Amino acid sequence: MVVDDDPSIHSLWKSRLPGAEVISFDNPESFKKWFTTNDSKNFTLICDYEFPGNEQNGLGLIEDLRL
Repeated sequence: MVVDDDPSIHSLWKSRLPGAEVISFDNPESFKKWFTTNDSKNFTLICDYEFPGNEQNGLGLIEDLRL
């Protein structure tokens, strides 16, 4: 899982992890929605710290979801 507001970061991780399923989210809210509705909790999270215009930061997201 990649949570970042910069589209180039999503492309970077997809190119660095060939063969891996990379699921991208551009804001914390969309990841939270996926996390709370998806049964699969076995994943690696790559998360940005800052989300301009959003009160939630990456560390807060990780803490809120207890990851």
